[in-house]
Amino acid sequence: MRGDRGAATVFAVAMAAILFGGGVVGLAVAESTVRHTRLGHVADSAALAAAASGCPLAERLANESGVALDSCDFDGLDAVVSVSCPGGGLLSRLAMLSDQPPPRLSASARAGP
Repeated sequence: MRGDRGAATVFAVAMAAILFGGGVVGLAVAESTVRHTRLGHVADSAALAAAASGCPLAERLANESGVALDSCDFDGLDAVVSVSCPGGGLLSRLAMLSDQPPPRLSASARAGP
């Protein structure tokens, strides 16, 4: 029995590290999901603004929301917009550590009369 002494401590430390890593990954995924959902709401609002008053209003709304208006076009009477923003958060920090460009999130929306 002497050879197993301390094995439970090593096992507990390993499990704590695995749980901590899983929690960090879970937080990164949740943060990215929230950012993408908010970006979708901005795209919807910009599309409604473009349909009502044209692309300059959509661009102003996007800029005030902290995102870039990538495109604003009309398909008949429907306004079609595309917006993007830096991914931010933990995923961007991890990308910087690995010398990769930070991820960008994008969303598009369509609105008409």
